Amino acid sequence: IVCSALAVEDHFYSGSLFRGTALNYSFDADVVYVIEDYDYHWMEHYKDQVRDAVKRHFRRVAVFDGETPFCLKCTLGGFLRVDILITGNPEYNSDYDFWERGARYYSAYGSEEVDRSLLRFQAKHRCFQPFVLVCKHWKKLDDHPCQ
Repeated sequence: IVCSALAVEDHFYSGSLFRGTALNYSFDADVVYVIEDYDYHWMEHYKDQVRDAVKRHFRRVAVFDGETPFCLKCTLGGFLRVDILITGNPEYNSDYDFWERGARYYSAYGSEEVDRSLLRFQAKHRCFQPFVLVCKHWKKLDDHPCQ
């Protein structure tokens, strides 16, 4: 759907659902889209294009219920939460103000490597996944022990 709206160089799934550390009662799916000729100054245009494409495809069941400077938060059918992250390859950026203002718009590009590192760690340390799940559950409680 997003590929019909933007020139997508690559896409991948990321985050806790992909890593197996999502709580089964509270999760979202993170999908990262790497845009060809990406320019973070055009982010609002990219988000508008994605919103229009998703709404055209899913009609009334798509609700956009939040966003960050580089992410659209969408709920489909009232139950599937999806974070659509829009980024570019930082190696292709020659913008003069990249390090001052633009670097955060490329953070999702590195999430695939972060996921791989966490999966390697998880494979070596069997207690990692259950520990993460318990901590995430505690955090959801009103009076969690980590306060």
